[in-house]
Amino acid sequence: MLASAQGSVSEALKLINYGGLDIMMAFETILSGQEPAIRKDMHKLADVLAGKDSETIFDFFAALVTSHIMRQAREAGRSGDIAIADHYARLSAGITERLSVAQAYNLDRKQTILAILDDVKAAA
Repeated sequence: MLASAQGSVSEALKLINYGGLDIMMAFETILSGQEPAIRKDMHKLADVLAGKDSETIFDFFAALVTSHIMRQAREAGRSGDIAIADHYARLSAGITERLSVAQAYNLDRKQTILAILDDVKAAA
């Protein structure tokens, strides 16, 4: 758990008090799973993140996704695959924009989460 919190007390509290470990495990399961079997897991995760009073865990999820994508971009860049690094960097920017627009216009959070999961899964 300490490694998952990356030395941050705030992140450790989110992992413990807000189900952050469950969110991380569900995200990893979705990334490693195959369609259509993971669709149910995607909806389950989206339901949890879109629930009432879920702002903290939603923000945790957004940071988790962004961190995952940027890690993929860095790894691709370090290995010299600039096209893949660029792809992941653009994906990160697109997801950040999608989250900003969804928040600004109060769009359906579940649909936003499902779209993000689809994009991340497609990029894997």
